[in-house]
Amino acid sequence: MGSPNTYFDLPSFVNRYMVEGIEKYKFLQGKGYGDVLNLSNSHCIIELQNFGEGVGFAFAAISDPETKFSLGEYLNAFVEGGRQKYWPKPPQGMDFQQKFINDLLAFNLVLTSETLAAPLAGDFSWVPKLAAFNEEFSRLSKELTRLEIVDEHPESDAIWNKKSDGDLTWMDDVRRILAEQESKS
Repeated sequence: MGSPNTYFDLPSFVNRYMVEGIEKYKFLQGKGYGDVLNLSNSHCIIELQNFGEGVGFAFAAISDPETKFSLGEYLNAFVEGGRQKYWPKPPQGMDFQQKFINDLLAFNLVLTSETLAAPLAGDFSWVPKLAAFNEEFSRLSKELTRLEIVDEHPESDAIWNKKSDGDLTWMDDVRRILAEQESKS
């Protein structure tokens, strides 16, 4: 077991656990700095960051490296089942090194699937759809808070649990409740 600040040699772990995805998209490893490692090809940059309890994954167009997108948000917006499909929460009791490896294996699975094919090939035409999804996510999160606090809705705890587990069906639950409330008024 490691502490939350456990240091892992990110480049060597990435080379070991993400090799297929790196080769498929011809990624080159940039210089790592601290707990961050960049991978890039002619279209896309991936930034991996060791948070101690896991690894963050953001990506950007090579032409606009400052505008980064979260892998988790991308998966939630465009993949049935969201980020949970490829990158589920690790089981309780998993040590930091195993969580770290688990994240890298999930990222490799995402890279070897066709899930990120568009951005990895330089197609960022999906950005407006991601923005719309994020707006809807935020709006429904606020509505869920209102349902819990103002309406004391009996389903709010169960819906919050779904949301915290990464189960995106919570959004449908909130929409259904709002529609039911609208039809009663």
